[in-house]
Amino acid sequence: VLASVLLTTARRCGVCTSGPLFMFWFLMSLAYLVRYRSVLLEVFSEDRGSIWDDQMEWRFATIVIYCPVLMAQFLLSCLADTRKTTSTKIAPENHCPERNASFLSKLFFSWFNSVARGLYTTGEIVNLMSVDIQKVMDYIEIFNLLWVTPLLICVSIWLLWGQLGIATLGGIVVMLILLPINGVVTANVKKYQTRVLVTHRLSVLPQVDKVVVLHDGKITDMGTYEELLTRSGAFSDFLEQFLQEDEVIGGVPCEDMQLLGKIASRVGASKELVRLSGHDGDSASDTERGGRRHHISSKRSTRDGSVTVGGKPVKTMETPPTAGAKLTGQESSQVGSVKWWVYLAYIKAMGKKLTALMLVSYVFSHTFNIMTSYWLSLWSNDALEPELATDPVQRNFRLGMYAMYGLTETVFILVGTISLNLAAIQGSKILHADMLQRVLRSPMSFFDTTPMGRILN
Repeated sequence: VLASVLLTTARRCGVCTSGPLFMFWFLMSLAYLVRYRSVLLEVFSEDRGSIWDDQMEWRFATIVIYCPVLMAQFLLSCLADTRKTTSTKIAPENHCPERNASFLSKLFFSWFNSVARGLYTTGEIVNLMSVDIQKVMDYIEIFNLLWVTPLLICVSIWLLWGQLGIATLGGIVVMLILLPINGVVTANVKKYQTRVLVTHRLSVLPQVDKVVVLHDGKITDMGTYEELLTRSGAFSDFLEQFLQEDEVIGGVPCEDMQLLGKIASRVGASKELVRLSGHDGDSASDTERGGRRHHISSKRSTRDGSVTVGGKPVKTMETPPTAGAKLTGQESSQVGSVKWWVYLAYIKAMGKKLTALMLVSYVFSHTFNIMTSYWLSLWSNDALEPELATDPVQRNFRLGMYAMYGLTETVFILVGTISLNLAAIQGSKILHADMLQRVLRSPMSFFDTTPMGRILN
């Protein structure tokens, strides 16, 4: 009945594979194998004649028939059903193979077939797997909290009861009283907490309680948004200088451009600046809708294929878009062995001293390991001579040297391991800083033509 309910629910929801059904048939098969073995041992035992009857024969026949059927059902649950077709549209070519994979295939990630490995790079496959692994880790963390928290509470109460006795009940009552109070205090602290936002976005200024204007690292003006607009101060000067700068408004979002027009009219800016901010706001919205980028300044504005310079219109030629042009290229991965200069760069980043110390430590540790084995062979040869075998001085000498070799080997292994970890940490810091510096100093064309996922890879 349970299997029928699970199967019906899964098929009605359009699920081609079911984890609960797989686990159900797996546990059923595992439990029935034990029973099947017990029946076989009972039937083929020596005293079979005393217990064999017609009822036992019928029971044995049903068990023998039922067990293969159960195993077949378990094997069928390892496969995925055909996905329900709800549309006549052609399925996309690049569909995810995980959709049609079985639960067992998802469990062992075997749906990453050779085609997927040929179409996707290792970084992309790792990104796909990292999402599933993160879900599993979150589930494990939540699942552990469900049983660890009550267990810790019970163990703590049991230990306190053994030390304090009946006084533990008083502590439990106090904790039950303090928990709601602590929750209320935490909520109020978050509610009345002051948040400092450092930004150049003008659209967020009307939503804050107080605005602090900084210039060259010094506070030049302070107050609410309305107060800064009503009085002529550093904030108004900053807005006027901002509107007069060339080719800076092109990167301002449309929300800020619309707000700039309102601010410019309120702070008493010139008509040219008011017209510029309003015109740029329209141009910015057109840019977002068209998917193109324009650089607009107070001396130059582009609209409808014309440029105005000094109040005189100048005709411009628009470059037609190239048919079939792509902004991003195909990602290629290097194949073959790792070059020697890669190892040398990593050794240089780790540091020559730490690398040399690590190599010397491991060489000496292996040397003393060989010496220990050689010393044991010499010690075993002493048994061939009765005088050396019974001499306590010789025995203590052999034992002391063996202990010295083992202790020295342990020290060198410890030094090598510590130096290896320190060198790896130092190398990762240097390589990451160098990589971050190179990426952040790349031109904007690099970020326009390279997807963010490829940069993260």
